[in-house]
Amino acid sequence: MEIKVSNTLYIKNVKPPTKPKLLDQVRHVLRRERYSKKTEEAYTKWIREFIIYHNKQHPKKLSKKHIENFLTHLAVDRQVAPSTQTQALSALVFLYKKVLDEEFGWLEETTRATRKSKLPVVFSREEAMKIISKINGDIEFDCVLVIRKRIAAR
Repeated sequence: MEIKVSNTLYIKNVKPPTKPKLLDQVRHVLRRERYSKKTEEAYTKWIREFIIYHNKQHPKKLSKKHIENFLTHLAVDRQVAPSTQTQALSALVFLYKKVLDEEFGWLEETTRATRKSKLPVVFSREEAMKIISKINGDIEFDCVLVIRKRIAAR
């Protein structure tokens, strides 16, 4: 609703401009710094998860210990890959350094995610011969040919 009084325009019920929400600030800084759209999506996802993990507290109220707890939770409870944990860490470093303009230092107490060991795909020569010795008939001949061909390819 407008009220006009002597060349001055007054507007009722208009709230003063408010500070943008935290994730909007994050998006704004990411775009200003020319980060990719995928990075923006990943960083905002991890920052949102960090906030939710700490019962929707504002990150300014959280300490270095909270960051360490969240990253340890990712590694231990959720068993994320090391690269996933690193991505979450990068998002939080970006949040604190570039958006909140705070430093939290080195994270000594964080349990790092580890790469799971993989089972070997290829048998050793001894293992292959042990298996072949258990096979009877024409299959044995075919297996020997395949194994010799594979060994020669190394």
